[in-house]
Amino acid sequence: MHESTTTRPLSRREFAKRAGTVALVPLAAGVPVLAIPGARGGPTPQEAQEADEPPGADALLEYVRTLYGEQLSVDDLAKIREGIVGNLRAGARIREVALANSDEPGLVFRAYRGEGP
Repeated sequence: MHESTTTRPLSRREFAKRAGTVALVPLAAGVPVLAIPGARGGPTPQEAQEADEPPGADALLEYVRTLYGEQLSVDDLAKIREGIVGNLRAGARIREVALANSDEPGLVFRAYRGEGP
């Protein structure tokens, strides 16, 4: 049977499986998941600085590396990491804004229904 050269879209189930796999990679590799600063075998100063990054940045970068690693250079991965960290920080800032139930969006969509009768 002839295989198609186009890639099919990723289903939600397949995405969840891949994301779960990426989340388990540090555990399978024996990387300590929780490290206490200053404890023996704790994080290095560079790791402590990276701790300021939003949680999940490393997992998302590893996911991208798993999917597209052979197509990306080290510089590409560094730029992607910056983008991931920036997006996660922006999301955290958005979540910090308290909204009341009565707050309305800045833009209200109204469908155009044509000219009146």
